[in-house]
Amino acid sequence: MENRAKQLLSGLVCLVLCLVLVLPATAATPGAAWATVQDQQAIVYLRGANATDPTECQIGSTPVTPARIQAISALETPVHTVMVVDNSISIPKSERPLVKEILENVAGNRLPGEQFTVATISETVTYLCEAQSDYLQVKAALDSIAYNDQQTRLTDCLYQILTHLQQQYSGQFCRIILVADGVDNQQIGYTREELDTLLKQTGYPLYAVGCTNTSSNGNQELQNLFALSRLTSGSSFYLAETQDANAIAAGMADWNTGVQMVFRLPDDLCDGSTRQMQILSGENSYTVSLTMPFGTLPATPAPSAAPATATPVPATGETAREEEGGFRLSLPLLILIGCGVLVGIGIVVIIIVAVVSSRSRQAPPLPQPPAVRPLDPTVIQPETEIDDSVVNVWGDNSGALTLKLTDQNDPRHMYSHKLTPGRVLSVGRDPACQVLIDFEPSVARHQCDIYLKGDEVWVRNQSHSNITHVNGQRIDGECPLSSGCTLKMGRLLMKVEYKR
Repeated sequence: MENRAKQLLSGLVCLVLCLVLVLPATAATPGAAWATVQDQQAIVYLRGANATDPTECQIGSTPVTPARIQAISALETPVHTVMVVDNSISIPKSERPLVKEILENVAGNRLPGEQFTVATISETVTYLCEAQSDYLQVKAALDSIAYNDQQTRLTDCLYQILTHLQQQYSGQFCRIILVADGVDNQQIGYTREELDTLLKQTGYPLYAVGCTNTSSNGNQELQNLFALSRLTSGSSFYLAETQDANAIAAGMADWNTGVQMVFRLPDDLCDGSTRQMQILSGENSYTVSLTMPFGTLPATPAPSAAPATATPVPATGETAREEEGGFRLSLPLLILIGCGVLVGIGIVVIIIVAVVSSRSRQAPPLPQPPAVRPLDPTVIQPETEIDDSVVNVWGDNSGALTLKLTDQNDPRHMYSHKLTPGRVLSVGRDPACQVLIDFEPSVARHQCDIYLKGDEVWVRNQSHSNITHVNGQRIDGECPLSSGCTLKMGRLLMKVEYKR
């Protein structure tokens, strides 16, 4: 046992030394980033970065070089700012002028080409203006906000707004300013967990402006509101603590400085997987998650002479960096990290071998119990026909529910099926599918499968070339379906509803 303890101690010391060698690679300050994939390009926004900073980028372990770097403020449409106001009478009268002043300051300090959407929320969402660049139109929308005696379903309304932005402004960087006196825990439509998941998926920074809440549960409702901004790279402001409209508006403008980088994704990485992208820009490090597209696009023949717009940043420094090679400076560091990892693995193997050999010398092996063949897991198999009268494999139909799919553009195309545990509804153009969609050619022959997993409805994508989307997000495997969400298959957008 003494020798074993010494061996373990030696191994730990070596691992600590390896970690010390690796630490310089993560010394940069983490920064906020937002990314989207369009065709075979990754478009990445970096908050606070500078177009002239030295930059190193890689997807997984593959180095990549940006095809274009541009300041966010120089883009044709730099950002889409969405102002969402809870206009119920629970917002104190004394704070309503301050709310208006904050939002007017944000619009007044707009970037050239910045778009604004103004919406109020109650039980539904009301858009007062949308994607508007004219300051006078935005101000008129803010002037028209009236506070009413109403109930506010903030979770449902914010979920609808995020879904709308995903569908109508795909690939556009958006930031959300949310003015409310808190978020309650009413489970009417979408749950807080569903909202949190969608916030993380979209990645839009959310700025929460909390108004005074004097109800018995006011502190908790405000904490729920501020928690939404913590899920993103936004900030929160409490009007009971600060009355400085200019300072609050300036705090919401932190994304006005930064850069947009455009990368062409390497062909061998376009396999539909989700990959991490690491970017070092100046003294900041950024990490974004990219859902890679499928397949490759035809290669564009190289022009005989580079166009005038081929230089992504001012020529000083950038051309030299390209000639030197984007990762020449970091290659020794990568080799050092690789050596440290190999040494650590070798030490772990040595420790395992030493422990096993010491045990073999100290005591004979214990007799092994007879092998037990594991039970085969239950496998859900598609059915060629849904028969509501058939008893399911659990002996009753107590877990059954009615599933309805409705074409958003033509409600005449509506499908209603009974969904029971152990059965799968296949969806597609193939006549063998239970949900046969033969009117839309962009739908795959076998697009997806819908089934029950426990008490939840799930969908699994089955098409490699025509990925299924749920609420605007592509699914490479399976994901849960909530009642009221949208299912996009090719050009077809269907609303999913179910009840037991």
